[in-house]
Amino acid sequence: MRSDPVLFSSSRAMEELVCELRLFLDLLDREYLSAGIREKKMHLSNILHRVLSDKEPSFKSEIHSGLPAPPQMPLPEIPHPWLVRAPVT
Repeated sequence: MRSDPVLFSSSRAMEELVCELRLFLDLLDREYLSAGIREKKMHLSNILHRVLSDKEPSFKSEIHSGLPAPPQMPLPEIPHPWLVRAPVT
């Protein structure tokens, strides 16, 4: 049947997408995010949780809870030596 390879390829791509999305969301947990981005990340995390819990119940424990991430402070600005003007003599 001609559609079987397409379905397998599509299914494999979806599994890869879900895996990469989970890794990306984990990376975002380590970044400073604005309120709007945090809200969108939480929405995507909830969708991912539903997809994984419907597909395989064993993934339920691996998904983060709905608790918000602790507040994060932006990194201080570090002056770059090449931007500082040398004194004129």
